[in-house]
Amino acid sequence: MHRIVNSHLKNFVKSFGFESDPQDQQFEYFCNYAVLYSRCASGFDLDDVTTGVGDDGVDGVAIILDEEIIISDEDARSAFKSDRKNHDMEVVFIQAKTSDGFDLGDFLKFKEGGCRS
Repeated sequence: MHRIVNSHLKNFVKSFGFESDPQDQQFEYFCNYAVLYSRCASGFDLDDVTTGVGDDGVDGVAIILDEEIIISDEDARSAFKSDRKNHDMEVVFIQAKTSDGFDLGDFLKFKEGGCRS
């Protein structure tokens, strides 16, 4: 891992209290936070967007509706009850990698992981 990224990761882990988690999990949280923080108007729980152990391709996924992360059908129903006719929506898939290089195999796993039903 690049030393500057590692420094940011250490600061993040300390700030959010993830010291007891394994480094790969810490890095997934860090990447998910870095990608999603600027897209959301309010805070969010990293456990709601982090896929966890067992998914080789996708490390984070979020549905963002009007700058709010939607974690349940109730959240979506509530957002659509407003009189607003147009809604901004994003679906974000995140793959966190600590290596400096690019591996086509990892990209293919990510692609397949995001396309499963």
